[in-house]
Amino acid sequence: MNTVNYLLFFLLSVFIFPAGLYGQCVKKITLENVGDLSVTSTYAVIFGEGMPEMACWPLGKRLTLDDRTVRHGVSGGYGDNLNINSRVAFRFIVAPEDAPVSAADATKMMTWLQACGSDGGSLDIVPKVAFSGLVATGCAAYNHGGRKWRVPTQRELQLMWVLRDGIKYAYVGVSGASPMGTHRYWSSTEEPPVSTVYNAWIFDFSATFPRSHPSDKTGSGYVRCVSDY
Repeated sequence: MNTVNYLLFFLLSVFIFPAGLYGQCVKKITLENVGDLSVTSTYAVIFGEGMPEMACWPLGKRLTLDDRTVRHGVSGGYGDNLNINSRVAFRFIVAPEDAPVSAADATKMMTWLQACGSDGGSLDIVPKVAFSGLVATGCAAYNHGGRKWRVPTQRELQLMWVLRDGIKYAYVGVSGASPMGTHRYWSSTEEPPVSTVYNAWIFDFSATFPRSHPSDKTGSGYVRCVSDY
């Protein structure tokens, strides 16, 4: 489903279904840190409240494999993998800041493989069931609140764009937090190869309208990680 169709579904649902059934929103929530309950962190949490069951993953569903986002395309998974882009999580945490490449490199722009936590090069650029070169980069290296973080799917980024102002306001006053910038953000959703070009979907937050398109995995983009909750 492309960006325009998804947003059309999103907007029509607001008007077609009775008031109260749809309540997609951002909530500011303080949670105990994983592994250290004496420390808390405040997050922007996106809720898909009221969305039809077919549009949401069940509460508590973990959309990861080996601490990486399940590898998938726009309309299907690879091998026995779930087609995780077919729905959005019932609720998920949006990280308070854009992730750096790694703990040793504060650079915010990175390739798709770096965002996903892979150094498998040409082997991992090709769509397949799982990454082979697991490394601590991008969302795999992002460390906040002791949580596991992953690259959002194409659909999750679409919802993050719609609710970007809510994310911004949820993080007002939170130390170290920053709003999502006018950047191109990587999604974890891959495209089938065209000749020798391998693309993943990227979402342009600089546009005044929702603009998502395939982009060369070897190019650069930003990543705003999410965490299952």
